[in-house]
Amino acid sequence: MQQTIDIPDSRQLTLVVPQDVPVGRCRIVFFPEPPVPAKADPEEPLPRVSRAEREERRKNDPVMQELDKPLKLDWSWLPEGLTPETLTHKDIREMRIRDKYGI
Repeated sequence: MQQTIDIPDSRQLTLVVPQDVPVGRCRIVFFPEPPVPAKADPEEPLPRVSRAEREERRKNDPVMQELDKPLKLDWSWLPEGLTPETLTHKDIREMRIRDKYGI
């Protein structure tokens, strides 16, 4: 079992164990971790960026320019007769079973 809790100022916790846990001796381990950062406020609006601003940044940013380049993928590992366009989940499952069990 794992649960994230807020520790009160009194530093006292009450533990209620689920009914399906057997009665008797047990071991409880407590691992205090650094505070979990609060999630961003959902009411806080995201910064607005126009398409023109985004395109301007893209022109001047070498990282974005590198990301815009088309990928060169090697599909030579596909079995004969299969192409990326014809590959299905069933084909992938069959390949994984073949690799795992040697079928």
